[in-house]
Amino acid sequence: MSDKLTRMSIDIAPKEHKKIKMRAAKEGLSIRAFVIDCIHDKIDASSCEKETKKKKST
Repeated sequence: MSDKLTRMSIDIAPKEHKKIKMRAAKEGLSIRAFVIDCIHDKIDASSCEKETKKKKST
């Protein structure tokens, strides 16, 4: 990973923010760390799905 970071800002409902905050705390993570982990998980899962689809079509 590059040392350079890019800032991202999103608007979410207070209810969703509370869910994220509670889940992050339960896992002993900051909200930032939790969200980054979730993004990485989603990207990794998406990459795996694409690879699986490629293998099935060949």
